[in-house]
Amino acid sequence: MIKPLALRSWKFLKSIQLTIVLLSLLMALVVLCTLAQVEMGTAGAVNAYMRSFLVWRQFSFLPFPIPVFPGAALVGLILTLNLTAKTLVRYQGYGFLASQPDPPIGGTSNVLAKGVTDCSFKYDAAVVAARAALITLRLTLSANTVDGTETVSLYHAVHVDNLP
Repeated sequence: MIKPLALRSWKFLKSIQLTIVLLSLLMALVVLCTLAQVEMGTAGAVNAYMRSFLVWRQFSFLPFPIPVFPGAALVGLILTLNLTAKTLVRYQGYGFLASQPDPPIGGTSNVLAKGVTDCSFKYDAAVVAARAALITLRLTLSANTVDGTETVSLYHAVHVDNLP
């Protein structure tokens, strides 16, 4: 009972569907954080959306705040777990189904990268002017060779205008 549950949990944690959902959540958090800067200021919005595990909201009919959205810290942590399978696989040529199995039925799959050892996503409003930010994505791949471990880091940065 425990082993099948652990295998299903591991399969879910390394699925491409979870990766897509997590990356979509990160994009939504960037937009929400940008919009929240009007009311909260840059530092307040970054702390509330990017540096927290949960985004809390105070509703007038409740005496206490409740969590309404996962924060970027939680999404980043789960994304890190998602990439611990250490492979990136591309599935192609399969049909679209209302309930898509993982991995998809039919088509082909190709391993795009092995040895994924690190992945980080960072939103930094302090790098550039007060009305802009920098989003960085770093992917590190490692392989053991006869000469030792070789590592390559892929880095991508995107400038974001945070104009209200």
